[in-house]
Amino acid sequence: RERPWLRLDLPPASFFLLDTRSQRQEHDRSALPNRLTSAEQEQALRTWQKSLTGPGFLVLGQPPFLPDGDWRDYTLSNFRPEFDRLMEIIEDSLRGKNDEGRPHDLVLISGDIHTARHVRATISGLPGRRLHELVTSPASRVGPFLSGPSIE
Repeated sequence: RERPWLRLDLPPASFFLLDTRSQRQEHDRSALPNRLTSAEQEQALRTWQKSLTGPGFLVLGQPPFLPDGDWRDYTLSNFRPEFDRLMEIIEDSLRGKNDEGRPHDLVLISGDIHTARHVRATISGLPGRRLHELVTSPASRVGPFLSGPSIE
């Protein structure tokens, strides 16, 4: 493949597989900004978000809702300001900043943390709009299971 990302449209839904690993620069606070993706991939993501006509599924290598990592394993939030631009693209979809001028739901799908979880987030000023994150790490099926799922 020439590019490390993929867009897949299955109307009314659309998927964007964002590669946040293979194009990273080595993290170095003295050499900010650090790169999470290429400028070309970031533009392709922005184009995808702007052209959504239905729900979007953004597939990421790591969950965005994690605290900063350290030298053992950096998380997406370590790569600022690029991480902030990623969050802005997500928020733009929920706010309807797109070609249609209307909000589109997004589901973030990721892995990497060796557990399964569902996060439901809100955006300030958008009551009733939700962003869902599903972490689907295969290691979440490895026991022993010390707790059960919580059901709301």
